[in-house]
Amino acid sequence: EGGTAVDAVEAAVRVLEDNVFFNAGYGSVLNRNGEVECGAMIMEGHTLNNGAVISGRHFKNPVSLSKEIMYESSCCALSGDGALEFAREKNFPICKPEELIHTPGPTPADGPDTSRTDTVAAVAIDANGHLACATST
Repeated sequence: EGGTAVDAVEAAVRVLEDNVFFNAGYGSVLNRNGEVECGAMIMEGHTLNNGAVISGRHFKNPVSLSKEIMYESSCCALSGDGALEFAREKNFPICKPEELIHTPGPTPADGPDTSRTDTVAAVAIDANGHLACATST
């Protein structure tokens, strides 16, 4: 209540990242190497500021790191080790990659898991008429 559109979309996507029924954040479908590898982005419409995480393997809520990147980084997107280094500099919560695995996922030999949704997203407009969006996969 009374928050910004950016805060609203971050909160909504975090709920989805924390729910193992969605392929985002914790419990995501495993990649070819048997690891969770996350990506997320967030954007505020009135400024067009944005932030993104690509190939994140240490973040339960990559959408929140995307928000941190949007506000605190000179880059709009960070990937892999660069995202991890930035997260450490900002004291962002970091986990071991295996902590993101809910249950053993399919192996490459099993083929793709088509039973899971691929990406989650949220869009919001706040009391000031500011629009924001976020997505996580």
